[in-house]
Amino acid sequence: MQLAKTFALVGVLLAATFAMAQTVEIGQLSYQGGAGLQFSAELFGTRVAPGEYLVNGASGAYRQGSGFPIYSSISVVPVGTDSAYTYDNLLFTTGGTLVDSVGGILFNIAGIGDVNFWYSDGNESGWSDNGTWVTGSVGYVNSTGPNGSGTYTSTPVNASFTAAPESSSFALFGSGALGLFGVLRKRVLRNT
Repeated sequence: MQLAKTFALVGVLLAATFAMAQTVEIGQLSYQGGAGLQFSAELFGTRVAPGEYLVNGASGAYRQGSGFPIYSSISVVPVGTDSAYTYDNLLFTTGGTLVDSVGGILFNIAGIGDVNFWYSDGNESGWSDNGTWVTGSVGYVNSTGPNGSGTYTSTPVNASFTAAPESSSFALFGSGALGLFGVLRKRVLRNT
């Protein structure tokens, strides 16, 4: 009976460890742009490869600019759902630092609509910065639209990213806890 309980507990611990590895906290993404544009959200997703994540969840706040309300209902639009944007929801990091998001991460802000955060490598034919065409610019961009006339508003932004602890750290902790559990179990069984 005791052995069955032990195996059940180990099974539950392993299942919890694998469940945590499926969807992980990626980190905190924040960016600011001209005229008071602000975005800050905790990102969640699945690890595709070392330093590469598919973002599928977000929790945070968005403000279009000074004088606008702060919106706190943020979700991630699944890839292929919105044909008005080119996006892949992939986030790349190196050593916990944001590298780029060329395809873009498409967020849905309740009360505003879809907002694309992406990285311009300077090869775009041009994008609108609140009505002004900018060609060859490099950096992070916040795009909204299309509006009634079918145009987008894209604003250059300064982005920062703080990575959450890697899920492998949790797995390492979990395996250590299992090992400790095994040692303690042996000692308890020996003393009884």
